[in-house]
Amino acid sequence: MRPLLPLVLSLLLAPLLSACGGGGGGADPGDDNAAAFAFVVDVERGDDNNPGTDEAPFKTITRAMLVAQDGDVVRVRQGIYSEANGDKFPIVVPRGVTLLGDFNPIRPGTEVRLFGTGETSGDIRPGTTVFATIVPQERAVLKGLKLQNFGVHDAPDTIDVVVAAAAPAVQIIGCEIEAGNDHGISFFPGAEGLHLDLNRITICGIGMMFIEGGGVGTTIENTTVTDNRIGVFYHSGDGADLGGGAAGSGGNNRLFGNRTADLFAMPGIDVSARDNVWDGFPEPTRFEGGTPPAAIDIWTLDGSSDIDTTGARAVSPPLAPGT
Repeated sequence: MRPLLPLVLSLLLAPLLSACGGGGGGADPGDDNAAAFAFVVDVERGDDNNPGTDEAPFKTITRAMLVAQDGDVVRVRQGIYSEANGDKFPIVVPRGVTLLGDFNPIRPGTEVRLFGTGETSGDIRPGTTVFATIVPQERAVLKGLKLQNFGVHDAPDTIDVVVAAAAPAVQIIGCEIEAGNDHGISFFPGAEGLHLDLNRITICGIGMMFIEGGGVGTTIENTTVTDNRIGVFYHSGDGADLGGGAAGSGGNNRLFGNRTADLFAMPGIDVSARDNVWDGFPEPTRFEGGTPPAAIDIWTLDGSSDIDTTGARAVSPPLAPGT
């Protein structure tokens, strides 16, 4: 994908658009009760000719997604799920299916990592080719997974993204998302009423991006967005509720340590981002105009955007922007 900052600069001259789950189960990531799962996947000891049981698991997530139905919980055991190990990307999680790993960043040795990218089918965004790691359908749930996409597609009108969200009522819980210079989660039209909780989005060009109304009615809370070029990018449409908004987000997101801005909003976009943690102390730092001369919390191009950061708290200990 083309470098981010030239794309952001082009915003001042032309639209960026050219450049750029409550589903089927509630099993806990630490719950090894095989009866709770419709199918089990284990890259180390599985085989796609197996029935997908705990005793005889599938090898690939791709195989499990072909047979999973609305309401099923698919348990993914520890390991690296990649094209080299047999998976085909993007992985499409069917309607109402829960894809449940046991990734826990504070519990060593519990890594369920999906690493790969592929061109999405259908028309997620007219005029744009989207390469993604995973595409959740309506009411799908992604839980306890480490998701990575370090795609290198440099063609115009191309987006590389880890999670391509274009369906309603998806849940993303307890996941870690990394994308190199690309997008962590892109919310396209149709992505409405999602819920994100307890995630970490890092090492991306853009951590989360809301495009053409994608993300409306979405709640994002208890999520860390750090070490990206831009943490959260509201491109067009009001996008998600980061705290205290109409969708009911409780906030408590940690938006800090992003290299250009923690949050960027195009003109005329209002964002509710109450009760979150930022770099700035005692208030989030703000910049209005072209590219900020240094890392900033809130970046807008003019005075037409209202970013509500009531109840802001500083990351502890407070950091100077960009550190």
